Amino acid sequence: MLSIYYILNLQYINYISLEFVTFTISISLMGSFFMSYAMYLRHKKIQQSEKLRTNIFKRDIVYGISITFLIPFLFYFGGTLAVSFTFLFASLMAVTTYSIKKIGMHEI
Repeated sequence: MLSIYYILNLQYINYISLEFVTFTISISLMGSFFMSYAMYLRHKKIQQSEKLRTNIFKRDIVYGISITFLIPFLFYFGGTLAVSFTFLFASLMAVTTYSIKKIGMHEI
C-alpha cells in the first residue's frame, strides 16, 4: 500500500528507483496468490480423470497464447507503469482459464 501511495504521488516516475521496483514487486506478489490458486485448479483437473488430463493441454495452449500478447498490449495502452501489472493480469487470466467448466458443447 505504501509503494502505491508513493507512485501515485510522484510527478515524474524514475523506473529504476526503489519506489518503482517496490511497487512492481508488490503488484507481482498480489498476483502470486491468484496464480497459486490457478495452479491448484489446474493440478486438480489433471488428477481427476484421463479425459480432463487430455483437455487441460488445450487450456494450456489458450492460456499461453493469451499471455503472449499481454506485455505489448499493456505497454501500448498504459506505458511502462502498466507493464508492472503483467503478472497480476496473467494470474487473473490463469484463474479464469482454469475455472471455466465448459465452453459450448465441448470442454476445453
